[in-house]
Amino acid sequence: MVTSNKVFYFCVQLNKCLFCLLFSLLFSVSSAFANNPTKTTDQPVKQWADSVVQVLAYKGDQLLNQGSGVVVTTDGVVITSAHLLAYADRVVLQGDDSLNKSAAIISKNEVTDLAILRSSTLQQEPVKIALNSVSNNDSLEIAGYWSLSIEKARGSFFSFSKRPKFVASELHNKSFAKALLNGSGAIDGRYSLIASIGRGGYGAPVVNRCGELLGIVSPKREMTLKQLWKPHLPTGVEVIDISILTAELSASNIVTKVADKPCLSAIEQQAQAQIKQQAQINKAKKKIKEAEKQVEKEKQARKEAEKGRSDITEIVSNINTKAESLGTENIEIKEDNKILFWSVVGAIAVAIFIILLLLINKKKSSRLAKEELKAATASFGDCRFEGVDSSGAPVAFIVLGKDLMQRKKGLVVGRNPDLSQVVIADDTVSREHARLFVKDNRLNIIDLGSTGGTQVNKQPVGPEGLIIIAGDIVEFGEVRCTLSILGGI
Repeated sequence: MVTSNKVFYFCVQLNKCLFCLLFSLLFSVSSAFANNPTKTTDQPVKQWADSVVQVLAYKGDQLLNQGSGVVVTTDGVVITSAHLLAYADRVVLQGDDSLNKSAAIISKNEVTDLAILRSSTLQQEPVKIALNSVSNNDSLEIAGYWSLSIEKARGSFFSFSKRPKFVASELHNKSFAKALLNGSGAIDGRYSLIASIGRGGYGAPVVNRCGELLGIVSPKREMTLKQLWKPHLPTGVEVIDISILTAELSASNIVTKVADKPCLSAIEQQAQAQIKQQAQINKAKKKIKEAEKQVEKEKQARKEAEKGRSDITEIVSNINTKAESLGTENIEIKEDNKILFWSVVGAIAVAIFIILLLLINKKKSSRLAKEELKAATASFGDCRFEGVDSSGAPVAFIVLGKDLMQRKKGLVVGRNPDLSQVVIADDTVSREHARLFVKDNRLNIIDLGSTGGTQVNKQPVGPEGLIIIAGDIVEFGEVRCTLSILGGI
């Protein structure tokens, strides 16, 4: 009997040693992920991120699970992942104020992994619902409550326990991550992303470059609840598309705030600018045609006036001839004819003067219209900027040479699409960062007092500006690009 107790004690100690070894291994892996360059860094809080909340699922006083959610209505409706609520009898939401707010479960759909919650005390602004679904041109971002360190596992010898095998933790600071679409778009209401987030990111919102909701983060469909309850770091996640979200909300008679218009990508905005530019060219051409027609009408009017003057001169000449044949008896009539002649000559001179003024004015209008067409069709090589953004993700954009030539003050480069013609969606880029313009057929750049500064080949750019050529490395804040000019300098 004593021997059996010793064997049991030895087994218990051995299990403890193995557990310590496993914990050390997990800590090493978590440190490696923490030092990975893709780790989420602190970023300025964005307006849409104010709608993100932390979802805490309890059983009694035991915190079972922790994830993220997003507010979609003004009366505190939140949408999140359904698997977060498994075995829970109480749900709590935490916003930016870190205060616990009890939430009621409106619906929970394990098939779509969607759950709808409501908290009447939640005062956060709702996110707008995107009109269009995800596309390859979208610039995507995720915000939620996660940590890139793997959670510490619970110690338990009872593998049949329904408790999660990790220690859930309340996080008080949001994490942000940029993501790329991994594929052509949504398939069966889901699409894949290339992104690195922590386990607490399930239920977090995915937004487009306009800050509008495109879907929420969900685990891969083949993962079981047991796997989700183990410590892990999702490096590639799936997203439940906005079409599935809106259908789930409609089924519960929940009305959300929808965006006024589709969110355009940078490429789509440039395409619209090209259409607008072509419309301006067509308008200038139309003005030229109208001016040419007016000049032709004036030429015809001048011919008719000259013919009328010739007829009047002939009539006056005949009158003078007849008067002279009458001799001195008709001197009075001759004098009257002279007065009539000079009156007619004066009237003709005034008419010719008015016609000349009209011709000069129309020629000036024609010249101005041609100058407008010349400005609209002025040519300069298209400028391509290609490199990486502040997170190391690839970035590329094109500045059309025609746009540079048509704008005397050039084009503003910045983060705010309302203030800038060339938009770079990166937090290190100021709203109005720099200005590009053409002078003496050379591309110039000046800094507009940006926070992150502008550099060309590591040389700071000030308000006096610099000339840049193909091959130069231009830095807007932490966005680093190489300039190439198509068919240009």
